[in-house]
Amino acid sequence: MMDEEDRFALIVLAIMAFYFAPSLVQETGYRTANPIANGFFLLYFYIREYSLVLIPVLFFAGALTSFISKEELTKQLSGGREDFGAYMWALWAGFLLSIYSYTIIPLFAGLRKKGTKLGPAMTFLYMASSVNVLSIVFAGVVLGWDIALAVALFAALSAYLIGFFMNDLYDDEKTRYKGLFQYLDDRKQRKGFKELDTLPPHDSQGLMILLLTLAAMIFVAAMDSDWMLKAGAFILLALLVFYQVRSGFTKKEIVYWVNETYIFFMEIIPMLLVAIFIAGMFASAVKDNSLADYVKGNNVFSSLVAALLGISFYFPTLIEVPLAKILLDLGMDRGAVIAFLLAAYVLSPPTMLFLKRIIGAEKTRSYTVMVILCCTLSGIAYGIITGVIRLY
Repeated sequence: MMDEEDRFALIVLAIMAFYFAPSLVQETGYRTANPIANGFFLLYFYIREYSLVLIPVLFFAGALTSFISKEELTKQLSGGREDFGAYMWALWAGFLLSIYSYTIIPLFAGLRKKGTKLGPAMTFLYMASSVNVLSIVFAGVVLGWDIALAVALFAALSAYLIGFFMNDLYDDEKTRYKGLFQYLDDRKQRKGFKELDTLPPHDSQGLMILLLTLAAMIFVAAMDSDWMLKAGAFILLALLVFYQVRSGFTKKEIVYWVNETYIFFMEIIPMLLVAIFIAGMFASAVKDNSLADYVKGNNVFSSLVAALLGISFYFPTLIEVPLAKILLDLGMDRGAVIAFLLAAYVLSPPTMLFLKRIIGAEKTRSYTVMVILCCTLSGIAYGIITGVIRLY
């Protein structure tokens, strides 16, 4: 049985082998008639194009997880608040605390147990399920920043509307938290470099400067420019991060941050690589424009099909992005891609099972209908907005 250190070394070596291999992908694209070869070609293409971006992205996510207090965010939602501020806190908390997909339901259950009203809790649930920092940045680099920003904005709007209408439809005072979810929190005791205690919140100014520097690294890595210029700027920013960390963070904070980043790498990257390989095989097996009859154009049917397609997939974070890229190449409308990305993972079977235990079957059915409706309308709205922009 391979231990974790050996798996880490194997993954890094595999990525480096693909990254530094001679050019294998012709200018005409990476699609071939052989599914296996196409899977390797797509894997090669993604590693060469996007692996540099994922380095600062993972450290950015690790910093958010390490230095932003989950307790402080969730405390703002407890105590039965249902004003506009509660919904805004729910959106913010959902965006920042959702990088691990398996923590969403325990967090939601914990909010309900602490007295959070149904509306803000459902807003948190949808926002946390639909977007996070990693997925938005990766979608921006792979699919375009117009799609990434649209997903983030429509997710926030949909989360607010779902929470508002759920709170309005049901008498929340009769709702009671139901247990049985504490065991999911055991996943938090996952392997890393070492067992670590919870850190106190870090100085906000120092943290903001660090996050801005990491964001600049992401921007530089995503630039389409001369590789020498890109490498030089990337190295300079990396040295700046090193200086900021050494001068402004304690040894315990640094170890905690590296630990969280390492965990992200081990839990996300292997599955992402496998999913990219499978997506390449899928792209080879499906004929060009074979999906066009179902998802072409900006209409209710194409967005609905895309939303249902997103719901039918159950995959960890980031994997929806290469799938969306393949679907775009196969003829899916960009508005339908928005619907697909918004629906991905939100109504997965585990989520629905646990949600039914927490809020009941009737509320779960209402939530399902609202999610499908919001995803479909978001795809149509994006198509209309971009269509008007193109006219001018």
